Amino acid sequence: MFNYKQFEDKVYGLVTGEINKAFSTLLKSNRDAVQVEGIKLHKQVMEALHYIAEEVAAQILYGLLANAEVKKKKC
Repeated sequence: MFNYKQFEDKVYGLVTGEINKAFSTLLKSNRDAVQVEGIKLHKQVMEALHYIAEEVAAQILYGLLANAEVKKKKC
């Protein structure tokens, strides 16, 4: 069965690791551009997370609808 905590920990670990790497690289670059580039990075990350959340929601909805269709055909 789905383990919510394990899923959360994996996603959190992946996202945190990637963000830390990106900001570490950013901070080693041009210090004058850090704030502007940091805002761009933030926007990109938020857009990616939004897309992922939409995709997960669509997949779950599709799964629920497919299950309902199977149950309907059995009746």
